[in-house]
Amino acid sequence: MTELTEKEKKLVADLLEMAIDVFCNHGCNDLPDEILSNWSTEERIELDRKYHEYNGDPEEHDPVHPYIPDFAVMRYMVERIRGNAQ
Repeated sequence: MTELTEKEKKLVADLLEMAIDVFCNHGCNDLPDEILSNWSTEERIELDRKYHEYNGDPEEHDPVHPYIPDFAVMRYMVERIRGNAQ
């Protein structure tokens, strides 16, 4: 499979932006375990670290109990796709 084109990346980012508006208003913002089922514990911890670094609150990173709300993961992924976050 080829990499996403720039137009495809924009489409994904725009769709995520729409979803963020819906997801952030849910009563529960937990990221379902099945979404990250193929991620190792170390990868989840690293995602949490990178998110909190991007978000400007690295002190909130908890390597023992990594947690990022679903809409926040989407926001971080939008910024990654757009090249605004590492």
